[in-house]
Amino acid sequence: MPDWDSEFEAILRPHLVRLEAGTPIEPDLVLSSAGVDSLALIEVLVAIEDAFGVEFPDELLTGQTFRTPASLWSAVAALRDTVASGAGG
Repeated sequence: MPDWDSEFEAILRPHLVRLEAGTPIEPDLVLSSAGVDSLALIEVLVAIEDAFGVEFPDELLTGQTFRTPASLWSAVAALRDTVASGAGG
């Protein structure tokens, strides 16, 4: 079972156009293979920033960050921790 929360999955799932409805989102799913294109990535990025009160710094705007749900959630979780500790910008 993935360690992300339901809000993250709700943001991501509509963009996984090649994933059958009801199919679990696997942590290592390659997002581009599931139908997430560059426009969808921007939509996901903005939705995550709004929903979680974080801002992705330039160094996290990489293909590796947005490769899989697990890598994306790892970045979100780290950003949330930074914000919660008061070190966010």
